[in-house]
Amino acid sequence: TAYTSGETGIAYEMEPGQCYQIAAAAATYTNGQEVTAAASGRVAAAASTNVVIGHVDLGAGVSSRVVAAGEQIDVVIANRYTKA
Repeated sequence: TAYTSGETGIAYEMEPGQCYQIAAAAATYTNGQEVTAAASGRVAAAASTNVVIGHVDLGAGVSSRVVAAGEQIDVVIANRYTKA
């Protein structure tokens, strides 16, 4: 839908170090795990040659978490790089 005169929008320019809640693909994620942009606008675990966009932040004392498809997880944005 196009904006009409007088309407406004809000957007974020993600910067390294910022934390966002982002919908994730179904999986078990570990704290600090590298993630990449995946299908349906979700993040997923980064594999070799994927572009890493951030790291999972599960909070202090949490080592892993099972996530359902579309569930949001905290992701700290990284300077993007290709995973070796």
